[in-house]
Amino acid sequence: MRVETVSGLTASCEALGSRRQVSLLLLAADPPGVGDYVMVHLGQAIRKVTQTEAREAWALYAQIMEAMDTPLEAPARDVPASGG
Repeated sequence: MRVETVSGLTASCEALGSRRQVSLLLLAADPPGVGDYVMVHLGQAIRKVTQTEAREAWALYAQIMEAMDTPLEAPARDVPASGG
């Protein structure tokens, strides 16, 4: 997910039409900044990734979803946003 804003140890992040509030607690020693990309699990940023890594991960996920005949869309509970 791409970091859009940071406030203390919380970031607003977005990817693929989904916006989330994400805890940066686990990355406090080297926190991401606006424009950085993070891997998120259960609402926690668990590591920084490059833009290329983020795009490759979404491409692989899209292939999996296509193989399952399920379109890759943001969950209904998420706020629509542009993302990558």
